[in-house]
Amino acid sequence: MKSSWARPELDSSIFDKPIIFQQLEADYTIGQQKKGYPGPTSGSVPIIRLYGVTQEGHSVMCHLRGFTPYFYVPVPSDYDMTRVNEIKKYLTVFFKIF
Repeated sequence: MKSSWARPELDSSIFDKPIIFQQLEADYTIGQQKKGYPGPTSGSVPIIRLYGVTQEGHSVMCHLRGFTPYFYVPVPSDYDMTRVNEIKKYLTVFFKIF
């Protein structure tokens, strides 16, 4: 017995209203900036991709632009703050950031 995973046919009226969907997965990629989007006006930018499904059963992939990724590292209270530039240099070379 063959099972079918086909999504329902898309009604073009879906584009006339906000798309509400349940997010099931997320990842990111690096791409070129597009005119009129928030963030840098040129060059490569991070693009968050959200994958999901609408209540009607339509698959969705949303490209989220204008988000600046970051990470947080707790610093011990006895940390020597004069070493911040040394760490920044390491991150710049190793991860090509800043």
